[in-house]
Amino acid sequence: MLAMVGSGLRSVGLQRQTGRLSRPAPGELILRYRSYFFAGVLTFRGLAALPPLLNLIGIYELGLLTPLIVVWSVAVVVNFAFVPVVLRRWERSTEDVLPWLVLDAVVSVGLNVWGAAQVPGSVNDPYHDLFFFWCMGTASLWSAWFGARAGVLVSLSAAPLQLAMTAASGWEPLSASLPVIIGRTAWLLVGTASGWLILWIMRIAAEGVRAEGIRVGEKAARIRALRELHDTALQTLEAIRLNAENERVEPHRRLEAIRDAARWQAAGIRDALAVPDEEPEEDPVPALARVVRAAAGPLGSVGTTVTLRDRTAGRARLPQGRAEALCEAVREALNNVRKHAGANEAAVDVSVRPGRMEVTVSDDGRGLAADSRWGFGIRHSLFDRLAEIDGNADIRSDPGGGTQVRLWVPQ
Repeated sequence: MLAMVGSGLRSVGLQRQTGRLSRPAPGELILRYRSYFFAGVLTFRGLAALPPLLNLIGIYELGLLTPLIVVWSVAVVVNFAFVPVVLRRWERSTEDVLPWLVLDAVVSVGLNVWGAAQVPGSVNDPYHDLFFFWCMGTASLWSAWFGARAGVLVSLSAAPLQLAMTAASGWEPLSASLPVIIGRTAWLLVGTASGWLILWIMRIAAEGVRAEGIRVGEKAARIRALRELHDTALQTLEAIRLNAENERVEPHRRLEAIRDAARWQAAGIRDALAVPDEEPEEDPVPALARVVRAAAGPLGSVGTTVTLRDRTAGRARLPQGRAEALCEAVREALNNVRKHAGANEAAVDVSVRPGRMEVTVSDDGRGLAADSRWGFGIRHSLFDRLAEIDGNADIRSDPGGGTQVRLWVPQ
């Protein structure tokens, strides 16, 4: 059950598709869980038919039972063959499933009546249960798909079925033992009740999983939206404010710095809008170079020069989504240099390691205080952004000794 719920949680997690969040249909999890239950019933039915067969073989000669063994083997093989089918085709509608359930009921009746005629002795003997487990599975399947009432009706049909089995075996129908009829009917009712109970539990679990998936997805969407605001609008507004208030700089240079900040953010937004639906691999170094060039103006307005050092020798290849995330993380690191470092020089070093690409943003500024705490930008625009593409970040800094931000993503 826990494995099913875990699988459902993974499947219901809201996914980002072309900028939108897709939610599963309300009954999607129920259909998926019902397919798990169907597979369990089919598996049980195949395994439960083995003890009566072994009991029968222990009583009668093997040659006498050859037709029974052949039909039993074919029935069990076909039964197990449907297990992967129901797991793979879980989204089937009632119109698709009903003919198969009717066929299963017909096969169940046919096997039991035919088997009763083949097995020696009275239907009241326990080894006549050879095919009766098939009926138990049928009752559970009808209960799972159409509800407890359908399962009860199928279960109650066990009484006339046993009378038909008695007649097929050469005995008077009314010679069937009433306690045996009641006992076998009770088996089917137990299968119906268990099917209904399990699916009721699954339905509760599905609703809980779906609600949790929606909550997690909405929280992730909110964080992504806040991150975009932080990385674009907030950075531009802060740059405008800082340059407008910097009275030590001549007005025309302040205006030029404001233009550079706006141009930098516009370039970032333009790059994001240009990402195609597909993700071909590309060399991310040119995109990183554009980020560094765009950052040079705002950094220069606070007295910091920035250089890009490419050590990849043309070996850097990343899917476009990873390249975009890496560029945005570098942009955030350079923003922090501009706002907090008070550095004279900053450098962006790009290199390729086995299985990954690494970018280091370093500066010779004032460094971080020992009790510094990460703000929103560091937590979400660096660490969380890279974690989404299986990357990571590491920040090292000493007071007065500059800061080094290492970013890496898998190739």
